[in-house]
Amino acid sequence: MLRSSVCLPGNQRDIEVGENHSAKAKKLERIQKYACPVVGGFVFLVMLLAYGFSSSGESTKSTLENLSRTSRPLAPDLNLSPELEMETEPESKDPQFFMADMQIYRTESEVPSEMWIPCRRLSKEEMASDLMIEGYKITDVLMSLCRVLHDQVGCDGEGSLAVKLLNLNPMLNTCILTYKDRQGKCSHFINPTIHKSARDLAVIIGVTSRNFPYAGKQPANRQKQVLVSYQTMADSAMVTNGFSNNQSMFIQNAYDVLQGAYPPRIEIVDAQ
Repeated sequence: MLRSSVCLPGNQRDIEVGENHSAKAKKLERIQKYACPVVGGFVFLVMLLAYGFSSSGESTKSTLENLSRTSRPLAPDLNLSPELEMETEPESKDPQFFMADMQIYRTESEVPSEMWIPCRRLSKEEMASDLMIEGYKITDVLMSLCRVLHDQVGCDGEGSLAVKLLNLNPMLNTCILTYKDRQGKCSHFINPTIHKSARDLAVIIGVTSRNFPYAGKQPANRQKQVLVSYQTMADSAMVTNGFSNNQSMFIQNAYDVLQGAYPPRIEIVDAQ
């Protein structure tokens, strides 16, 4: 009896708690009963809207694709001539690699008049695009210059070559020269300018060129050491380097060709 009377208040509390839980459970059940359809309807509405937007985008995309597909076949309906069509959509023509050799002039009559015209300097646009306005890639020209020098002087030989002396038709009169050292390395000079290092170092030497065998040995004013400003393919900005001894001589020989100062024109003296 004592035991039952002591436990009764606890049982009463359990009953009250149970009743409260039962009431909350019923309330939650009612909420879930109405909430589930509402949430389901909301989710369905969101999915429906998303599908609508997606369909609209696909429709627009399909329309654009259809227009792009049908834009080219419409050209014949405009009665465009083949010439006009080519002007409207020009074809890009990549320059072809060429295998040029060194030009040799055995008489002055064979020398083109452009040989005595100073070279044309390359523009920044040509340097940036690696493409000359004459249609040649600059890198291809440099490779040909180096290859020709190796063929002419050998791997352990030394020499220089102006781009004018490649056997191209028409002659490529741009400001490019190449020097090859005895270790086989080619140095290319684009848009070069030679600066005299000291006036008292100037000497007169006899210059002969295998490109102009008819001219024989000609006197030329040369500097023993020169500074050369030029551009490279890696950077369009001008750089300046100093050269001495044989390097300066070879570079000046090719530079004279670029400037139209070599070979000298033969003067015909009137016998009368």
